[in-house]
Amino acid sequence: MVDAGAAKSQLATGDRLIRLPDVASLVGICKTAIYKLVKSGSFPPPVKLGRASAWPEAEVIEYITAQRRSRHSRIR
Repeated sequence: MVDAGAAKSQLATGDRLIRLPDVASLVGICKTAIYKLVKSGSFPPPVKLGRASAWPEAEVIEYITAQRRSRHSRIR
C-alpha cells in the first residue's frame, strides 16, 4: 500500500513525472528532437508506465540547467 503523505512529499521535492507535451514545452524543442536526444544519450530517458512514458521533472530541469551552464561557459 502506498503512503499518501510520503507520495506527496516526494512530489513536492521534484519527483513528479511529466508527460511528453510538458517536457517539450519546458525544453522548447519538438517531441521528435527529444527522442533523438534520448537515443543519443544527451537527454534523460523516459520512465515507462505501461504503454505511456513520462520523465522525472527534476531530470528535465537538471538538463535545462546544464544547457544554460554550458552556454554561459562558452560565452565567457
